[in-house]
Amino acid sequence: MLMRSVGFLWSVVGTYVLVSLPLFLMHGTQPYADVFMAAYLFLILGFFLQWIQATDQHRKQVWLLLFVTTTALMLFVKNEAMLIFLPPLIFLFGVASWHSASSKKEYVRLLKIFLGIVACIAVPWMLFKFTHGLTFGNAQKVSGFVLTPNAEVPRAIEGDLLYSGNFLLLFPLFVLLLSLTSRFWKKNVVAFLIAFILIVFAGEFCIYYLTPLATEAINHTGFGRGMVHLLPLMVFASVVMLRELVGKK
Repeated sequence: MLMRSVGFLWSVVGTYVLVSLPLFLMHGTQPYADVFMAAYLFLILGFFLQWIQATDQHRKQVWLLLFVTTTALMLFVKNEAMLIFLPPLIFLFGVASWHSASSKKEYVRLLKIFLGIVACIAVPWMLFKFTHGLTFGNAQKVSGFVLTPNAEVPRAIEGDLLYSGNFLLLFPLFVLLLSLTSRFWKKNVVAFLIAFILIVFAGEFCIYYLTPLATEAINHTGFGRGMVHLLPLMVFASVVMLRELVGKK
């Protein structure tokens, strides 16, 4: 996806940066599903961006079906797929469809395709989990959560992102690139990718800040794994913005 968007040299830079991130590299050698979830999420957003950019109607339809089908199958990977990733994907697809659809009828058709295919997977899967007593949270029932702010969480998250060395300088550099290239990405398709990253980050922050899962942020466990899911997307967006900042030449 990087090679298609920014060329060979920058794709090498992006790949090198991604595999250099300590936590991502460590998870790549461990029997967790987080790196697989990250790769799958990157694939979905890649199809989404290709669908937005396609001009030929046949190609656009192909990218749409790839995006919707992989989104539906994502629900089998981890609980986060349904609880955290699916809502912003629905929202962003709705926004993108509104801008790309030639008429209200076309907009409704796109929504029906997306929601229909996702529902074919999501509804049976949810019924299966309910009937077999499987939880949707991290080994805890989401319905049992009590919203109680924990003042230690923001400090723990700050330490995770900036001082632990898990992500090196990726997060502060990402924020810096956002501010330096705001004119570019606000008019580019990468804005959808950045919006997804920010929405998911805000959602995860609220989950750890307001629920009993705060201990997983304070102990530097669950929150870090959640950030692993976003790393390929952040590296991709960072490389695109850096290329624009340095100059395409």
